[in-house]
Amino acid sequence: EQEFRNKVKRIEVDEKIVADKLAVNASDNTTELDLTGITLSDNAERAPFLAYYADNLTKLTLDPKLSLSNVKNVDRIIDDAPNLKLTNEQVTQLLKDTKFENSDGIFNNVGIERLDLTSFDNSKLNNTAVLFKNLKGLKEIAFGDKFNFNKYIPTGQANSYFDTDLSTVEKVSVS
Repeated sequence: EQEFRNKVKRIEVDEKIVADKLAVNASDNTTELDLTGITLSDNAERAPFLAYYADNLTKLTLDPKLSLSNVKNVDRIIDDAPNLKLTNEQVTQLLKDTKFENSDGIFNNVGIERLDLTSFDNSKLNNTAVLFKNLKGLKEIAFGDKFNFNKYIPTGQANSYFDTDLSTVEKVSVS
């Protein structure tokens, strides 16, 4: 079983799946994850767990209808895929109109150039939520009017939303 899994280079979902409890564990050799058929129900309790220790993962394709807007709890979505660079569109799609209550990191050790939080509502998050860990290549963060800065804990402090090096950020905007 282990030998077979290590030979998988591409994982593709070509059927429509409502995946409220999905956990895709891309193996060390997986380079591409095509989740075109994956969506969540309107009352999904948890976000899907897409990649974990996927060192060779370089491409992720999401279904245009995949939304985390109704998800209340996020353990992890992508955890340790250092060669994957999420596009601005993917980040915006995943975080658009989200209103998590609990989180143990949304993205960890993954490339994200622009973090779009313009519709992100952090008002219900508990104070122990760490959302973005070790982001690679982060150049821009965009906040919106739903982001509650009174609940924001700065980088470098315990339980910061951004447990990542922000020295590469060139632009921060608030709309």
